[in-house]
Amino acid sequence: MVDMARLNTLKSQLLQATDFMAVFEYFMTHFGENPQFMAMGKRTRHAVIEAAVAQTFQRLYGQPLQAGQLLLTLLPKQHFVHGGGFYGEKLVNIRHRSNPS
Repeated sequence: MVDMARLNTLKSQLLQATDFMAVFEYFMTHFGENPQFMAMGKRTRHAVIEAAVAQTFQRLYGQPLQAGQLLLTLLPKQHFVHGGGFYGEKLVNIRHRSNPS
């Protein structure tokens, strides 16, 4: 069973964090390998997230992350996107809390 209170805690951490390794560890501990949590979502594309990651990689490494390299999952009821991918040997992790429209 997925403890939705922990998802709310994760969302709060995303807004307040200065140490994102702690946020990543919280996500992996409580959600990362939970099949029920994974089943709640559906694959998605998110233009803003993809553009932000591409620009960040352009600034850091001189090349943008190639389009389609991220696998993102949307939990629509929770207004939450998560996912990741690889840039060469670098792991990219995404946790995004969106505001309801």
